[in-house]
Amino acid sequence: MNLPTRLSCLLLTALGLWAPIASAAKVNLGLIDPAEMAKTYPDFAQSLNRAIIGIPGAMLASGKDYYGHYEDLKDLDFVSGKKAPVVVYMHGSGQAFDRSGEVPKLKWDYGYADWITQAGYIFVAPDAYGMKDRPSFSSPVPKELYERVHSIRQAEIAQAAKSLVAQEFADTGEMYLLGVSEGAMAAARYAGKEFKGRLVLSWGCEAGYFTDYPKVGAKSKDPFLNIMGYRDFYFGKDAPYNTLYAKNTGNCAAHLSMANYRNARVIIYPESTHGVTYNQHMKGDLLGFLAYWVGRTPE
Repeated sequence: MNLPTRLSCLLLTALGLWAPIASAAKVNLGLIDPAEMAKTYPDFAQSLNRAIIGIPGAMLASGKDYYGHYEDLKDLDFVSGKKAPVVVYMHGSGQAFDRSGEVPKLKWDYGYADWITQAGYIFVAPDAYGMKDRPSFSSPVPKELYERVHSIRQAEIAQAAKSLVAQEFADTGEMYLLGVSEGAMAAARYAGKEFKGRLVLSWGCEAGYFTDYPKVGAKSKDPFLNIMGYRDFYFGKDAPYNTLYAKNTGNCAAHLSMANYRNARVIIYPESTHGVTYNQHMKGDLLGFLAYWVGRTPE
């Protein structure tokens, strides 16, 4: 550990924002209680309050698609009795939102909110930076710091899921968890039962510099989509940060096959790097997966 990194971890510890991860054998890393997280971060609820949402026009009396914040849901006029599938989107490690205009939007993976909302699904993207003092990093850093961030992301998902299942507009049998990069690992690891399927983009379900605990929390019958860029700089087969993990394949196929995930699909874009969002096939592959599984019972 270099001196700046050591000092960063010591500072986080002093502030109560970081502690070594408990034994994975004793703690389910895919089930982190939001109430417990709020004891460390009193404004933790802001990650959901400031989430970006997309509501299809067919759900609203106005008939127009709506983009705003989760805390604004109470002000919307929903069509009585109408429900829609929900996609919860977990962004990557950077500041992902742009609030410079009248309508908040995604800064990097800007297509997802529009694609998903316009296809008739409710879109919810928690803001990991909605709370103050959220740990951040510039890779590589010690795995304890990564795991602290991973635990926060798990609590974000649990917080969103708990709120969504209580919403009258949500088709709670058709909730899907989508994540990119750091958010993809969060989506894969989450062990709650609220989501019917997972969409894991730019993370390969393998141990590496980012974690020693790559276990997938979904049930083996759950629909699971993994999309990777063959040239992924962080999680690809030949990623420079993972040179000590020679057996890594750069995608989730080995893990999913070994664990008998029978409704899983893995797609590799040969020319893509970490930013698979911008591949010309992404929109079709993403929406095609959702369209296939919505209304279909996994066997």
